[in-house]
Parts: sequence; C-alpha cells; structure tokens
Amino acid sequence: MIQKDSDFDKVRNNKKYKDLIEVSVILGGEMLSFDVPLIIINGRTLLPMRAVFECFGAEVIFDEETKTAIATKEDMKIEIPIDSEYVKVNGTTEQLAVPAMIYNNRTLVPIRFVAETLHATVEWDGENEIVQILLPAPEGTADYDKETVR
Repeated sequence: MIQKDSDFDKVRNNKKYKDLIEVSVILGGEMLSFDVPLIIINGRTLLPMRAVFECFGAEVIFDEETKTAIATKEDMKIEIPIDSEYVKVNGTTEQLAVPAMIYNNRTLVPIRFVAETLHATVEWDGENEIVQILLPAPEGTADYDKETVR
C-alpha cells in the first residue's frame, strides 16, 4: 500500500512500471497524441513523422520507390531514407543518432532531430517521460523598444 511519496517513488522507479508509462509530447504548450505508440531506442524518442512535421507547418510526402520520407517547409527540404542513419537537409548530409523506421505503417523519426532542424528546442523530462518542444518566436516578435516596455 502506498502511504507516502517515497512509497510511490519506489513503485515509479520499478522497471515493470516504467515499461507501462507512455511518453508524452508537448509542442508549444499543447499535448500531442499519435495513432501509434512512441518508441524509445538507444535513449532517442521516435515519433510519427507526418504528425510531427505537419505540426510545424511542413508538407510531407513518401517516395515508395526510394523508401524516403520528404518534408518541405518554405525553403527547407529534409529527406529521410528509412533504415538509414544519414539524412539530407537542403542537400547537406547529416547523421541521425537512430535511423528512421517503419512501425505499424508509420514512418517514425527521432524527435530531437526533427525539432532542432526546424529551429525548435527540445527538453526531456526523464522522470515523467515528457518530451517538451519549445517553438521559436515568430520573426519580429522579440524586437521591443526599451522605452515603450515597462
């Protein structure tokens, strides 16, 4: 029986309990939900690519012939081949910590790579299993005249 916080900590730190916890993702203050479970591989959280990129306003297509997911946003093009640790961002090759993969007919990609490539900041709360994605401020919103701000 749990009677105090330290009792709950013992349960929460139990491997069986940790395996039941789902990772939560908060993007710009809003909790996201996905139609497939998130996967953690080698300490990296993988999320459904289309859902994440579309939250950032990017368009996503999948090239069946090359098994490559392609996301575009304004002047940025990100090409992510399945099962490869190498991707292209505007033609420049970059290395992923964990390759993109197909799971339950969804392309899963490492969220840190996606967010940081799209100029967001990622924070991980390991105790509560929460990925927090902080969006960059829209252009022009941070230029304040010191005289008018009090």
